[in-house]
Amino acid sequence: MNLADIQSGVRGIQQGLCDGFYAMNTGMLNGFANLTNNLTSEFRGLDNAVAQLGYQSQDGFNAMNLANIQNTNSIVSQLNNLATQSASCCCETQRQIERGFCDINYNLATQSCDTRRAISDSTRDIVDNQNANTRAILDFLTQDKISTLENENQALRLSASQQAQNNYLVNALRPAPVPAFSVPAPYCYGGANNYGYNYGCGC
Repeated sequence: MNLADIQSGVRGIQQGLCDGFYAMNTGMLNGFANLTNNLTSEFRGLDNAVAQLGYQSQDGFNAMNLANIQNTNSIVSQLNNLATQSASCCCETQRQIERGFCDINYNLATQSCDTRRAISDSTRDIVDNQNANTRAILDFLTQDKISTLENENQALRLSASQQAQNNYLVNALRPAPVPAFSVPAPYCYGGANNYGYNYGCGC
C-alpha cells in the first residue's frame, strides 16, 4: 500500500510537473505569440510609416522634379523666344541693310547716269561750239582768201588789160620791126661748157 501511495504520489507529481510545464509552455507560447504579434504589429506600423514616408518623399521628389521640369521648360521656352526674336531681329536688320545698299546702289547708278549724261551733253555742246567757231573761222578765212584772190585776179586782169592797151598804143604810135625768128646774142656761149656770158666771166 505504501508503494501504491508512493506511485500515486509520483504520478501526481508527474502530472503536476506536466501540467506546470504545459502551462508554462502554453504561457510562453502565448507570450511569444503576443510578443510576435506585437512586434509584427509594430513592424507593420513601422513599415507603413516607412512606406508612407517613402511615398511622401517620392511625392516630394516628384513635385521637385515636376517643378524642375517646369522651370526647365520655361527657361527653354524663354531661350527659344529669345532665339526667335534674335533671328527675326537679325533677319530684319539684314533686310534693312540690304535695302539700304540697294537704295545706295540705285542712287549711285542714277547719279552716275545723270553725271555721264551731263558730261556727255557738256562735251557735245563744247565740241559743237568748237566746230561752230572753227567753221566760222574757216568760213571767214576762206571768204577773205576768196576776196583776196578775186582782188588780185581783178588787179592782174586790169594790169594785163592795161599792158595790152599800152602795147597796142605803143605799136600804133611807134611801130617797131618784129623779127621772124629769134637770134641769140653774140658772144654768148654758156650751156654744156659752162662758160657763161662774156667769155665765161660768170655773169
